[in-house]
Amino acid sequence: MQTPSVEVNIPLNPEVPEGFWSTPHEKRPADHLAWWGKPFILRSPNPHFPSGTRFDVHCLDGGATDRPSCWGMFGTLEKAEQRAATGPPWSEAPSRTGGAGHGW
Repeated sequence: MQTPSVEVNIPLNPEVPEGFWSTPHEKRPADHLAWWGKPFILRSPNPHFPSGTRFDVHCLDGGATDRPSCWGMFGTLEKAEQRAATGPPWSEAPSRTGGAGHGW
């Protein structure tokens, strides 16, 4: 069941198409590609987080060759929403030339 996050409208625990987590990008059908560049959040129980819940931000963005990239794992929905709204952490890293960029 897809439940949109209220504040920034990031999908929370969305239903994704079959094969979404294991299909090479060059073989993805249109229903997969509809998710391209659209971050989403998965909520799961995790006793290692103070709230007992972990919020993972993922995005099908080409960062991995056959699955969505993980943009981070957070202890609150608010922090996960902030990451989803601002983009992946590597977009904030300075590049070797000193400017903003990927940092590698």
